[in-house]
This record gives sequence, C-alpha cells and structure tokens, in this order.
Amino acid sequence: MQSAFAGTLTSVEHAVAELAALAETPHVPSQLQHVLCGITGGRYRSEAREELVRLGLSGNDLIVDVSPSYLLQAGLPYSRSDIAIIMDADLMDVPERYQHPARAQRLVAVVADAVPEDGVVLVPAKEWEIQDRVRDAGCRVAIFATDDDVTSKDKKVARASATVTGRRIMIEQLDASVEAGWVHDKAPVEAQVVAALASFTLGELHRPEFVSRGGTGAGTQIESRREERAGVAD
Repeated sequence: MQSAFAGTLTSVEHAVAELAALAETPHVPSQLQHVLCGITGGRYRSEAREELVRLGLSGNDLIVDVSPSYLLQAGLPYSRSDIAIIMDADLMDVPERYQHPARAQRLVAVVADAVPEDGVVLVPAKEWEIQDRVRDAGCRVAIFATDDDVTSKDKKVARASATVTGRRIMIEQLDASVEAGWVHDKAPVEAQVVAALASFTLGELHRPEFVSRGGTGAGTQIESRREERAGVAD
C-alpha cells in the first residue's frame, strides 16, 4: 500500500504469494485448558471417540481427536488431559521423514506430555518403545490388542491390559480379569477394545464423577460384576 501511494509499486506478486501462503495455513483454534481424553495415531481415532460415546460418555465430555499432522504443526490443542490414547504409530498424514518408526513413535508420544502423573496413556501392546516413552514422561501405561497374544514383555510396564478372546473383550488388572463386552460388527475392533479400556480406566480414576454422569461404560459394568461376585461370595 505504501508503495502504491508513493507511485513506486512495480509488482504485487510477492504480496499475493504471501497472502496465498497465509490462506493455506491451517486454522489453529484457541487452546483448551483441560480435556477428558486426547486421541492420536494413524487410524481409527474418530471411531474410538464414537465408541467412547456409545459406552456412556456424553457430548459434554471433551474427547479430542488430534491428528499426527496437527501435532507436528501446532502441538497439542489443550494443556491437560486425564488420559490419552495412542492408536498406533503408522502415520500417513505427515511428511515421509516423520513416518520413520522412531520419529513417528516420538511424535505420537507427545500426548503423554499433557497427562498428569496419576493419569494413564493407552498404547498398543506391541509398541514397546512408545510405552517406554510414556513411562519416561511420568505416566502410567495401559495396553490393548485385538487378539489374546499379549506376552509378559508386552505387560512389563502396563497397569492394565485389554485383549480379545473369541468375541469377548477382556480387561486384566493386577490379578483380576473381567469381561468388558462383546465385539460387534459396526466399528473396527481396535476402536472397540481401546474404548472399553479407556472407559474402564476413567471409571477407575474418577469413579464418583463418572458414575454421576450416568456412565454405562466398561468401568461401571465391571464394577457391577465385582459387586455381584462379592454378593454371591457372601
């Protein structure tokens, strides 16, 4: 504008290119302070979120789907989450350099930075490097798999695990193993298993709050089964 008024303007190409670059920059929303759960990974993020809602979490519970490309460009869109979910480290929406396993694992593990020490990060059973990174961030680990091939090495740093036996989702914590539902055909198995484990984990962390919201997820169901068994034992 100054050049135009001064009569010295010779080209607008630079200004047009700058405006075009700004227009192509993804919109970055204002950062949230506290969310219930952040989900990242290459696949099934939205499906996992939908399964959590199906298990009883209402629309008022902030479950944030964070794509790896967003993490790379802008970081986390919130400052704290009670738990976090890492679906996998098989990333396709980032430059090839960040698809390398070590860099992809480091990128998705960023969600652990917002989880407090008493929080939990859910990680695939075979992603040992990510589990170690989560532990290094001071968080606890829970693992999940779409079958029952979970070894002692997989469970080395895990507080809980979710597996699939037949069509049953089983959750194991310490010396207790309970059924957390059956696999259905309307969502990927990964999304169903991780949602059941997340629901259980939230129920363990925030039982009074979770139940008061009317939660009917795995955490509530598992506690009901524990009470039933206790009643039978009595």
